Amino acid sequence: MPNSCRLPKLICLKKIEAWEAEKTAADMEEYSWEDSLSQKNMLDTLLRMKVAGEGEDAEVRKQLLEREDVQDYKDSVVRLKNEGASESSMLQYKEAVRKVLNV
Repeated sequence: MPNSCRLPKLICLKKIEAWEAEKTAADMEEYSWEDSLSQKNMLDTLLRMKVAGEGEDAEVRKQLLEREDVQDYKDSVVRLKNEGASESSMLQYKEAVRKVLNV
């Protein structure tokens, strides 16, 4: 019987229950920035602001994601989503937004 799993073999060996396959991003135990709506929206905003250099779309997006201010924003969003709203996490988020949008 051929292996229909396209993931690495060790991952495919884990049995997945039916309900686990139905999990959405909102159901995840820990927030993941990669390919999230937050990441997409930040990239779209920065591209509209034309803060990126010239080049292929994928390369420009990679350059944007590597910027220190975008990394700070990412960290603040991940903290806020995983730990919840606190005075400290909201302040970190506020400062990250101001920094990335230059306001």
